[in-house]
Amino acid sequence: MAESPGSAGRLTFYGSVGVEAEDYQYESEYGTRDRTRLRTRFDLNGRGFIWDPRFATFDAGITLQRENVQTAENDVGGNTSYNMLGYRLNTTWFANKPYPLSIYANRSQNTVSDFWSPSYELTTSNLGARWGLENRWLGRTSFYLDRMSSESGSTLVPRSEQHLSFGLDANQKLLPKQWGESDMSYGYRHTAWDEMVYGSRQRQDYFYLNDRSLFGDRANLTANVTYYDRSDQWGAMGSGQEWASSFLGLNTMLNIQQTEKFRHYYGLGLGFNNFGESQSASQNLSGGVNYRFNDQWQANATIGLSTYRTESAVDGTSLEQDGSSTSGSAGILYSSTIGNYLVNGGYTMALTKTGTSGTAGAGSLPGQQNATHTINLGYTRMNSPLYADSLQLRMSQTVGEPSGSEANIRYSVTSALTPSDMLQGVAEYRRYQQDYRVWTNAVSAYDYYYYGLDSQSARLDFGWLHRLSEASSLMLSAGATSGESQGVALDTRYAQARATLRLRSALHLTALARAEQIEGQESIAGQKITVESDLNYRIGKWQASVRYRLRDAKQEFAPFREKSLMLMLRRDYGFHL
Repeated sequence: MAESPGSAGRLTFYGSVGVEAEDYQYESEYGTRDRTRLRTRFDLNGRGFIWDPRFATFDAGITLQRENVQTAENDVGGNTSYNMLGYRLNTTWFANKPYPLSIYANRSQNTVSDFWSPSYELTTSNLGARWGLENRWLGRTSFYLDRMSSESGSTLVPRSEQHLSFGLDANQKLLPKQWGESDMSYGYRHTAWDEMVYGSRQRQDYFYLNDRSLFGDRANLTANVTYYDRSDQWGAMGSGQEWASSFLGLNTMLNIQQTEKFRHYYGLGLGFNNFGESQSASQNLSGGVNYRFNDQWQANATIGLSTYRTESAVDGTSLEQDGSSTSGSAGILYSSTIGNYLVNGGYTMALTKTGTSGTAGAGSLPGQQNATHTINLGYTRMNSPLYADSLQLRMSQTVGEPSGSEANIRYSVTSALTPSDMLQGVAEYRRYQQDYRVWTNAVSAYDYYYYGLDSQSARLDFGWLHRLSEASSLMLSAGATSGESQGVALDTRYAQARATLRLRSALHLTALARAEQIEGQESIAGQKITVESDLNYRIGKWQASVRYRLRDAKQEFAPFREKSLMLMLRRDYGFHL
């Protein structure tokens, strides 16, 4: 859509007129589906000011759209039409002030005529405002108010809804440029929704407070508090259910840069949640240190403790449960530049222990603990304009409950043969194993069985990028993936060509052709062919495009073939008064 940013007069008009046509066909062993769609659209927009641009500006528009769809599915079909008339008005008052007042109003009328049901109308209206102020006590504050209604008198698609939301967002700085400087943001949200057809409603009040305080150059404290209170009532033909819920959360983090090489931090989190007759509370403490020995070596360690408690009532019986989790980790990292190589590596050990205490009315599961050892190694070649590669290796082993292992190695390379030709390649291997217990009876800690996860995959991809010009390129790629998960093998091979061509100054073509072969899993095994192309032409205020899509899935289960052709023509316009 063409717009004129400035205006020689008081009014600027702009918009577009367009038509779009599409033909879609789908074939499978279960039947056929054909669709022909024709859409026309007219947009008229106006922009200007009242008396003086510093006093009030406005942006208004009207949209007319008509869409006709002819469908046929297994020789059964008909015609469906969609008509839409929309209005909008946005006004800004005192635009030159730090906090202008913005008021908007939108309205749309949609008429749907189906071949299988009576026609119906749906009307949607929106009204809202935005404004702000700056106060010594409140800080920089912005307010908003939005109201939306949706109405339909149809017995087929009945609708009568009202949405209301309002709130504020504020930012305040306390003790600026002093010890204890605080940058605080806070806000409030109220949302209300009423559905009058079936008698449903929803109310929610939400508060938040975020703060970041500085204590000199080496310490800062961040904190955030959130709270919401919500009620829901869902009606269904005269009967319904009601729920009430609330949540209060607090999270803080103290970060201290003791020296240039030594940093330590501490965290605290609290959460309280209520939903109906269920309540839960959680607490967590955490801390960590990081020490850099030199430019190459550094070490870090973390520790965490969390607890929770839940209470609920089921059929008049009170159920309670307590749980806790303790975790800790320590690691050493290495990073250095050797010639043109950036070499990195590290080792980390993590310990975890979890447990649940007895519950009233049910048993408790035994605690679990494990230790995970992780090694990372790798390098990246730098400062080589014609050749760059990277190798990364990650291995981990977990002992305890649950137990498992993971291995991942990835090698990637990029080579610039000429200024217009580039080769790319990726080789990767992954292996993941895990064994854990599954309890069949929570009352007895001995009713369980072991379940194992085992998957591995290998991937190889190659690509050649050839630049025909600054705006045109051709990308050829091929690859294969071979994997197995839980004893089920899956192999995939593909070849793909992607082209971006600038045929003339205003004529652009993008095309994609992809062939894929999948073997192994019966539900998706088979051959798949995808062809896509987009041809766009734009000159002056005229724009035309042609889009073609083809997907042929000759798979063993539920094969199908679908294709579509879409044509679009649009003319933009604009003038001043």
